[in-house]
Amino acid sequence: MKKQFILLSSLFFLLSSSIEVISQSDSTSDINSKVAKLSLRMWDKNGDKKLSKEEAKKSETITSKFDLMDADSDGYLSFSEIANPDAGYNKKKAIKKATVADSESSGEVPVSVTKDSTEASKKVSSKRTPWDKTKTVFAVHDADKNGKLTREELAKRTTILKKFDKYDINKDDALVKSEVVVYFEDFQKKLDSRKAAKSK
Repeated sequence: MKKQFILLSSLFFLLSSSIEVISQSDSTSDINSKVAKLSLRMWDKNGDKKLSKEEAKKSETITSKFDLMDADSDGYLSFSEIANPDAGYNKKKAIKKATVADSESSGEVPVSVTKDSTEASKKVSSKRTPWDKTKTVFAVHDADKNGKLTREELAKRTTILKKFDKYDINKDDALVKSEVVVYFEDFQKKLDSRKAAKSK
């Protein structure tokens, strides 16, 4: 992640016309905070204190890392997301790891997953509750962040999609967290039953 720090620090010099001054005694976080202030001052045209992808186009540096820095995946970069570029990367890395674990437990193992990562995902998956898995699914697939999952949003989660109608309890053509939790609870019960049957 040092590369992101270097990239954002370099961005500061592109904004050298600003009154903000970088000091040799500044820490990395101080530099990134100044970069965030300058970025918003120069490119936040509508004054909403965040940068859209359109506004960020004026900075090739930010544009190239936009999706990684966008920690909450809302399509905007806030002051904290610009000032803490690692936060978004680390969060998405954790979500990706959790998604691999969920995929393994649901029988959806990506082709690219290696034997070692699959074994690791099994260990992670065994410790994750249905609620943990539900939160991961929503973090990854709830594109509009409205707290509901449509069939389109679940297009890549085929095991859930196949059971969509069964778990759409209120028949509103969307799954809320409580409904997805029930799906994972039922799935876990099936896994436990299989394990119990094999141990006999």
